[in-house]
Amino acid sequence: MDIVTIALLFGGGGAFGFGIYQFIRSLHAFFVLKLTKQSPYQTIGLHHFSWIVLASGGLGVMSFALIQTIEGGDTMMAFSNPFLFVLSGLWLWTAIRLKGKQDISDQFHPLLSSTIILLIVPTAVFFYLTLESIEPIFSYPLPKGIPFENPLITFYAAFILSGALLAYQLSEYEFIKRGKKKGFVEDVFLIAFPAGIVGARLWYVWGQWDLEFAGEPIWKIFAVWEGGLAIMGGALGGALVGILYVYFKRKDINIIQTVDWVIPTILVAQAIGRWGNFFNQEVYGAVADVNQWMWLPTFIREQMTIFGEFRTPLFFIESLINLTGYFVLRFGLGFGLKRYIKPGDIALGYLVWYGLTRGIMEPLRDPTYNMGNQGDWSFVWGWVFFGIGLLAILLNHLLQQRLGKKDV
Repeated sequence: MDIVTIALLFGGGGAFGFGIYQFIRSLHAFFVLKLTKQSPYQTIGLHHFSWIVLASGGLGVMSFALIQTIEGGDTMMAFSNPFLFVLSGLWLWTAIRLKGKQDISDQFHPLLSSTIILLIVPTAVFFYLTLESIEPIFSYPLPKGIPFENPLITFYAAFILSGALLAYQLSEYEFIKRGKKKGFVEDVFLIAFPAGIVGARLWYVWGQWDLEFAGEPIWKIFAVWEGGLAIMGGALGGALVGILYVYFKRKDINIIQTVDWVIPTILVAQAIGRWGNFFNQEVYGAVADVNQWMWLPTFIREQMTIFGEFRTPLFFIESLINLTGYFVLRFGLGFGLKRYIKPGDIALGYLVWYGLTRGIMEPLRDPTYNMGNQGDWSFVWGWVFFGIGLLAILLNHLLQQRLGKKDV
């Protein structure tokens, strides 16, 4: 790597990092300022946009620097696609965050709504094109962590943590919209997240006891670095400990209302976490015809070619299903069907959605990654969750109707 490439990488990286830092600061300025006709929102908006451009240009320069070292690489696309992706993505994120600002003037809502609608598709398209632009620098199979040869930080762990942090941000956003201070539920997250990791490990050990742990030294139970976390147990552990903590320690939080806001975000965390399976080349499906999957980015098709055969990318399918589930629960039930649901229904809907997902997806897996003596552990529990969720929703409606009649 020559000195020019190194200089471009450091320069682009510095611009990107500084631009993101200032973007976050200026976004905060929007939130502390009451936006009215008399406010200097145009000045703040111009500064905010300038930091977005700086971050966009920084990532574009980094991409350009890497691709120009590859013979035949399209350097123009390598710069323009990342630039436009970050530009549209950060502006979209700004509009989404401001849309939830409580004291914003009514005059801004139509502008913000149209901005969100107009930028969703371009952001997704430029993200796809960005992945295609930088694909020539990849070699397969992709590394599992950093450093590439002997990872100290695995991508699996990084995606789990990133998913949890995004779920926390989405949850906190709901509280901020309703007038709570930033960090209002931080202590709940700091309790629930490690509990989720413990729950994920215990669930895996339980399901795989006869196959992996019976007769082994007891310390094997705690050897998380050797692999073995089950999402079902993670969701249960984190949710139960979080609810108990709120019940006993946070009397200022309405539990039923809170679980309806927080529980659906677990699906977002799970959607992101599944990309850890992608880097590990695990939890894939049967051999498939790659020609039917040409719409996927090249790097996914290449990484899912295992032992010379393309495998059905179940991680990707489930990631999309989980994201869809979040939007269905949070906005479909939370807004579209709000008049028909009871407090607690959205949280219980998580059991229904994820249980159904597990029940459908488990039989599609390569048998190597099925849990339990018969390979049906997650399949059975998926349908158990589904049934419990439906029954709990029914009982929730009956109970609240009865309580409502007594109040009358």
